[in-house]
Amino acid sequence: MDEFRVEFSPITDPPVFQLINEAGVEVEQDRALGLWKAQDLPETQYLIRLLAQNKLGHQKTDQIRLTLDNTLPAVKIQAPRDKAQVLKTFTISALLDDRHLDSYCFDYSMANDSTTSDWEQVHMETGLYPPKDETRPGIVKINED
Repeated sequence: MDEFRVEFSPITDPPVFQLINEAGVEVEQDRALGLWKAQDLPETQYLIRLLAQNKLGHQKTDQIRLTLDNTLPAVKIQAPRDKAQVLKTFTISALLDDRHLDSYCFDYSMANDSTTSDWEQVHMETGLYPPKDETRPGIVKINED
């Protein structure tokens, strides 16, 4: 490849592409073609387009669709409360809120320091996105015994 352009556009009709990176020199194989600094862009769906041309003028274009999501999920353990004493079997209640929540897991540790890597998994749920309840997208109420 001798020339390329990497561009992005929000999903609009027609798309309005903006440049991420371009070069008019031969590109090494497996080299990144650009760094998309998207942290200040609105969270929505985008098209990413690559246009390439070789020395003979042959051109090819490919594009993908992706969803930009820079927002961390909101997580709140509702029960039991912090430092509560519980019986052998108890209910854990939590509220998770994120538009694109795909999975969650419950972990526990016997250590007093929450930064330890000595965590064990209690439960994991995956495949939550797209939301099952379209009336409240991204909000998951959890009750685990």
